[in-house]
Amino acid sequence: MKKWLICAILNLACMASSGAAEVEGFAVYEDGKIDQARLLAVKDALRQAALNAGAHVEAKETLNRQGVLEREIYLSPTGSTKNYTVLREWAEGGVFHVRLDVKPTEVSSDADSVASGKKEEKTRLKRKITASKFKINYRPVDTIPNIRAGFPEELLRRLAASDEFIASNVATGIGYPPLKASPDALSSADDAREIAFKTGSQFVLSGVIDAGVGRADFDRWIEVEIDIYDGLTGVLIAQRRHGMDISGANEIETRSLFGSAKFFATPFGQRFDVFMKSLVEDTRKDLRSLPFMARITDIDNSKVYVDAGAVSHMEPGDKFKVYHSGNRPQSEATSHKILGYPAVPVASLTIKQVFPLFSIGDLSVDPKKIDLRVGDFVNAERVSKEAVK
Repeated sequence: MKKWLICAILNLACMASSGAAEVEGFAVYEDGKIDQARLLAVKDALRQAALNAGAHVEAKETLNRQGVLEREIYLSPTGSTKNYTVLREWAEGGVFHVRLDVKPTEVSSDADSVASGKKEEKTRLKRKITASKFKINYRPVDTIPNIRAGFPEELLRRLAASDEFIASNVATGIGYPPLKASPDALSSADDAREIAFKTGSQFVLSGVIDAGVGRADFDRWIEVEIDIYDGLTGVLIAQRRHGMDISGANEIETRSLFGSAKFFATPFGQRFDVFMKSLVEDTRKDLRSLPFMARITDIDNSKVYVDAGAVSHMEPGDKFKVYHSGNRPQSEATSHKILGYPAVPVASLTIKQVFPLFSIGDLSVDPKKIDLRVGDFVNAERVSKEAVK
C-alpha cells in the first residue's frame, strides 16, 4: 500500500518567559558513575528550561501497509539557555537529580523563522553607526580627560562588540560638535545627514552629559542623554536618558583617560561601566527594529556597487529592495517637525560578489529606465535570499 504523509508544524511560544525559572533534571546512573550522571542531569534540566521558553513541535502521521495510522512527534526547543545556578543536587534510588535556577537568553518571537532555520537580514547584517562629540553640562565630569570624544568612542566600541553594528569612521564623526538639542531643527537634521554622508553611516549618535533636569544637588547625580539620528534623513528617531547617582563630590575619577583600562578599574569607573552597559543595551533595542541599509556607490550598466561587504555579513545571493531617494522633506502639519524624506522602491538587487568593504549585485531592471543614481540606497526590509519582488 502506498504511504501517505501528513505533516503538521506547531510553534508553541505561549510558555515563553524572559525571567529566571527553576527547573529539575535527572539521569539514571549505574556503577557509581555520579559525575557522568550529573552532567546528563544538568543537560536534561537545561533542555526543559529551553522548552519552557518556547517549543517547536513537528507531528508526522503515516498510514502503514495495514492501513493503521501511526504518529511520530518531534519536540525541539526554540529557546536558548546558557546562564544557570545549581540550587540543589541529590542521588536517590539510582537516579541523580539536579535543580537549577536558569536565566534564559532572549528568544525570537518569530516562530516561522525559527522553524525554518532562517534569520532576518535586519539582525544578521551589521549596520554602520557613528557619533559626534557629546555636550558636557556637568563640570566635574568635564574634568575627566577626553570624555567629550572618549565617551562616544567607548559607546561605539561597545555597540560594535555586540556584532550588530560597525563603528564607522569614528575619528571623522567625533570631529563634529554635538548636534543641536532641538530635534526638529533643520540645521540639526542637515548636520546629522552631513556626518552620516562623510562617515558612510546609517545612524548617528549624539547627546548630552549633565546633572539632570531640575536637580539642585549636582554633586549627587549625573544623567546621560543619547540621541539617535537617521543618517539618510537626519531626523531624530530615538532618544534615551539614563541617570546614575554619585556617592560624593570626590568620587569622580579625573586623573585617568576616559575609556582606558585604568579609568574602568577605579570605583567610579566600575560603576560607570555598569551604567554604560544599560545605555548600550537600550540603544540596541531602539535600533533593533530598523532594517539594514547600504548606499549605492557606483553603477556600471546593470552592475550596482554598494558600500557593504563581508565585514557587514553580506553574502552572495542576498536580495535587497532598491530605493530612489526623494529630495522634498515631509513634515507634521501643525508643528512642522521634519519627518523625513520619501523614497520610492524601483527595483531589486541580487548580490553576486562580496568583498571586505563592498559588494556588487545585478539589478533587476535597466538603471537608465528608473533614473537610479549614486547615493540611492538598498534596504533589507525583509530578509531572505528568497525572491524580493
